[in-house]
Amino acid sequence: MKGRRVLLYHGITDRDGFLRQADLFSQLPSAPASGILKAPAPCVAITFDDGWTDLLWAFPELRMRGLAATLFLTTILPELREAGSWEGFVRERFPRLSAKGPLVPLSWDELRDLLGQGLEIGSHTHTHQRFGPGPGEELRISKELIREKLGVDSRIFAYPYGRRRDIDLSAKGLLPASGYELAFIGHGWAIPDNCDPFLIPRHPVKESWPIARLESVLSGGMDIREKLSWWVQGFIPPG
Repeated sequence: MKGRRVLLYHGITDRDGFLRQADLFSQLPSAPASGILKAPAPCVAITFDDGWTDLLWAFPELRMRGLAATLFLTTILPELREAGSWEGFVRERFPRLSAKGPLVPLSWDELRDLLGQGLEIGSHTHTHQRFGPGPGEELRISKELIREKLGVDSRIFAYPYGRRRDIDLSAKGLLPASGYELAFIGHGWAIPDNCDPFLIPRHPVKESWPIARLESVLSGGMDIREKLSWWVQGFIPPG
């Protein structure tokens, strides 16, 4: 493995593929997302977005292998689970994921149990809105719900969608003003020494990938392609 890297999963449907990848990760030092900037290289941080019930089996498998993991929670999902009315929101907001099969959000009780097992919880806004000048309420509500329901003062954030066109950097100052210290995008490469703490790269990973492809990502085989779109727009420095 090369450098410090943050990996991003969404819904996991291929259990066997994920377990093969977890076996590979078990050979590497790992850190929660909150500690990745200070972790010595090589190191990997494994993150999940949104908050689906696949974590009920996936996180214990990681923990059994000595691995840390972080969930960036879309806080409306456990609220909708509690109300029993999440299907329409999920189809509208997560069409690609829901096309693969039924998605069930984690409940607050399940989240508390995972937190007790060592899962780290960060914010992914309240309703999975694209990040722009008007998400102050999204940040506040998400942070307050995580504190109220889970007893956690979340200081890490992941941009919904996480692509360059989905992030209005003119609003980046809302994050420290709302009490966040780190923020993660949805494109990935090795974390540079001069990394902007509010533009930390995360590499999207699919559990169906062959191990050889994942090894290529970990060794930097896709770094240039991933960084190019951000370089040319001047939002990250070269190097």
